[in-house]
This record gives sequence, C-alpha cells and structure tokens, in this order.
Amino acid sequence: MTWTKIGDEFNDAAAELSDAAVRTHLDALLWSARRLLDLVVPKADLRRFAFSPSVDITAPDACPVVHELIAAGWWEDRHDAWYVGLRWPEWQRDRAQVESDRERETLKKRRQRAHHQGDHSLCSPRCSSSPVPTRAGPGTPRGLSPVVSPKGVPGGTRERCTVHGHEHSAVNATVGCVACHQERQVPA
Repeated sequence: MTWTKIGDEFNDAAAELSDAAVRTHLDALLWSARRLLDLVVPKADLRRFAFSPSVDITAPDACPVVHELIAAGWWEDRHDAWYVGLRWPEWQRDRAQVESDRERETLKKRRQRAHHQGDHSLCSPRCSSSPVPTRAGPGTPRGLSPVVSPKGVPGGTRERCTVHGHEHSAVNATVGCVACHQERQVPA
C-alpha cells in the first residue's frame, strides 16, 4: 500500500491556486505514489489521473491548469514529464522505501507461515525451534510442559513453553505462554 502525505501548511500555501489546480496537484501526487514514480509524472498520464473538468487532457502542454501549476512554482516541466515535488518532496516516500517495506512485510509473512507449519528455517535466533520434552498431563494448555523447581527453592512448579522457551508460573497455566496466546488470539 502506498500513501501520500499532506501537511497542515498545504492549505495555506495552496490558497493562491485555483480549485482545479489544487485538485490536479493532489491527483498527480496520488498517481505518483501509486505508480512509484518518485514525483516525476509522465505527461501522457494526465488523462489517467486528472479528474478535474477544467483540465484539458487532450493537450497536456497547452492545458491552462498545468500552466498555472508551473507558473506558481508547484510543478516543473521536464519535456516528456512533470516534476510535481517542488513543494515538500520530503513528505513523500520514494520507490526504494516502498519496495523495502514491501519486501520486509513479505518476508515477515513468509516467516510466520513457515513457523506455524513447523518450519523454523526462517525464524529468528530467539525462536526455540527444538521441542522441549513434555510430561504434561491432560488439561495442560498446548505448548506447555511442567518444570519442577529444585528442592528447597520457592516457587513450586513452573511451566515452560515448548515453542518459545519461556517459563510461566502455575498461576498462568490457563493462559499459557503469552506469546503463544497472542499468536492464537484466543480470549483469556
């Protein structure tokens, strides 16, 4: 998903523009973000993103709304394209940022799916992929095995998560491992 950011100072700065110019500028920013164009919009795309009735999509170079944006210092003519990021380009995410975020999210989802299927080859080092032997009896929540404290150590019986390796007191045995509980999203 891509998005376009507009700050609260945009409205004051755009007061000098016509309604059609403001609409066309916003349409261009959205088009650039959606297509990952890094604020350089091809002139041929005007008919695909400019929805203001005042915009002449048949002649992009002769369009009065486009000329207004160029004259006011909002756009720059680059022969076959317009640079629409003369004002606050730092607000917009560039192609590299979006692609990096998408790649990170894809890998995250791939890890989650593999982990839930028992494949821990993509898991982080903190994932305890080796199973802990269990002596859990009936009624023990999934993924928990009892761990008995050494004789004379206060605390009594504790439980260890076989997935994440965390220890939990017997008081939390109904919920089990907090991480497993959150993954299952089962109400406590």
